[in-house]
Amino acid sequence: MSNKKNRNQGFGSHGAGHAPGAHSARGAHSAHGAHDGRHSDFDEQQVQDRAKELEEQDEIESYEGDDELYSDLVDAALKAGEQAAAEDFKNDAEALRKENERLSKELGDAQELANSAGVKVQEANDRAARVQADWENFRKRMATERLEEKKRATEHLIEKLLPAIDDLERAIEHTQNADNANGSLKEFAAGVAAVHSKILDTLRSEGVSVIDSKGTPFDPTREQAVGNVEDATVPDESVAEVLRKGYEVSGKVIRPAMVTVTHGGPSRESQSESQDDLQNETDEA
Repeated sequence: MSNKKNRNQGFGSHGAGHAPGAHSARGAHSAHGAHDGRHSDFDEQQVQDRAKELEEQDEIESYEGDDELYSDLVDAALKAGEQAAAEDFKNDAEALRKENERLSKELGDAQELANSAGVKVQEANDRAARVQADWENFRKRMATERLEEKKRATEHLIEKLLPAIDDLERAIEHTQNADNANGSLKEFAAGVAAVHSKILDTLRSEGVSVIDSKGTPFDPTREQAVGNVEDATVPDESVAEVLRKGYEVSGKVIRPAMVTVTHGGPSRESQSESQDDLQNETDEA
């Protein structure tokens, strides 16, 4: 009986000596299991209960059976711990994968928003550029229209003044050609001529020029022929006399000159050739 007691005590000591290791191993397993709320195949309480049952049995003859049981329990605890650790790693990997997917989705959404914002910014810049271009075109068009309006107003004013200028010129010419003009009349004519000159100077300052082309080749775009004069001494189609002066504003004819044109003289082409030959002879000499 004492042997059994000693053996039981020895087994108890053995169990007490080794149970903490098993308890630590299983404690580690329990710690891993508590991470996700699951239990292993060998519950810690079951192991402790089984150890108490073996301590209370009187049929145990030696430590050999107890060592084997202890080894099995340790192996089971290690296996359970490894399974729990593997499960934890798997769960952690799955959680990381889901977190990566979430972050990737958020990154994709942010990139999409950034691209959309970039497109909107580009569209806004394009609209601003078009508005600026339209404004510049409008400003230039208005400036051109104002200049054209000014030209038209000047032309309209000159057209109304031309008959009065013609009357002044005829009065001056008549007074100068009068044989019986006294001193007072001549002085009056000189005053009228001065007024006429000032009027022409004012018109010239506004871009008006007089078409008075006596002796020049006839130009139908600036002159109106009202008669022909035979004259063999001048080239054909030359302006013989200006009956009424013409006027133009900045190159635009507002009234052509009324003239007579010569005929019967040499053509201008032959005269030009003769002048070229004469010039060549002069250069050779």
